[in-house]
Amino acid sequence: MGSMKKLKPKWFQILLAVADGPRHGQGIMAEVLKQTDGGIRLWPTSLYGSLKDLVNLGLLEETFSEGPWAEGDRRRFYGITGAG
Repeated sequence: MGSMKKLKPKWFQILLAVADGPRHGQGIMAEVLKQTDGGIRLWPTSLYGSLKDLVNLGLLEETFSEGPWAEGDRRRFYGITGAG
């Protein structure tokens, strides 16, 4: 990991949550809560700050998905990168 910051426990759990494939924010929050048996609860501010940090570190990438939601609305999905 060289000059990279030490992974915070919530960052590690977020990476685990997207290891099987990209998820949107609510999906990540639910998966982290499930995989930690309620031990780590990510609130929106904490989650999106962590996602931004992980994207900036090159561990996650942001994608958009068209879906059955409101017209013109595109959900952001986050997936793990090769470095993640």
